[in-house]
Amino acid sequence: RELALSRMQAEAQRDNAAGIVGVRTEVYNHVWGEHATEFLALGTAIRPLEGAPQLTKPSLVLGMDR
Repeated sequence: RELALSRMQAEAQRDNAAGIVGVRTEVYNHVWGEHATEFLALGTAIRPLEGAPQLTKPSLVLGMDR
């Protein structure tokens, strides 16, 4: 799960995002792999509009407890 969240964050940084909102995580265990778990992290990267005043500095806090 740490790898999935790191990849999501790296993609947002690559696209010059100011933050990520609407983060959703999903965990799947597959019958074909007894010890295989798929962890999916989805979110929407956000950027401020050009010329728009920035009211607050965005921050990203992800809890790792589930």
